Amino acid sequence: MPKDTYSRSGGRINGNLNFGRFSASGGVSYNNTSTDIAGNSYNQYRPVYFDVLNQLPSTDLKSIQNINLTQYNQGFVNAYFPNPWWQIYNSRAKNSTDQLVSNLQLNYKLTSWLSLTARGELEKPGCLGAVWLFFCYL
Repeated sequence: MPKDTYSRSGGRINGNLNFGRFSASGGVSYNNTSTDIAGNSYNQYRPVYFDVLNQLPSTDLKSIQNINLTQYNQGFVNAYFPNPWWQIYNSRAKNSTDQLVSNLQLNYKLTSWLSLTARGELEKPGCLGAVWLFFCYL
């Protein structure tokens, strides 16, 4: 889809410590995912592909790319469905999701054949979105 963007970045740090019979290991990771995609149409809540498929077969989609030349500058090419280019330019769904995951493992060796282990993990998701019709699924 023209003008749509997707980016993902992140990092991870792991560590390990040993003190005789006691050992500890852990890690922290962070990920950020950002999207800027074409959202739903302004009054019918339909995706871009729906408006593309419902244009007249004789409509050249490249010729209607300038939305200022279409009816009332709202993007209508025919009487029933809006110009999909209007939706691509004006109805954007922007989303940024952050995720922080950490884990810790503690181990104590009681004997040569018996050890105690404790494990834990913490996950902290976060979501930020700014658009008319936006839902953030965690």
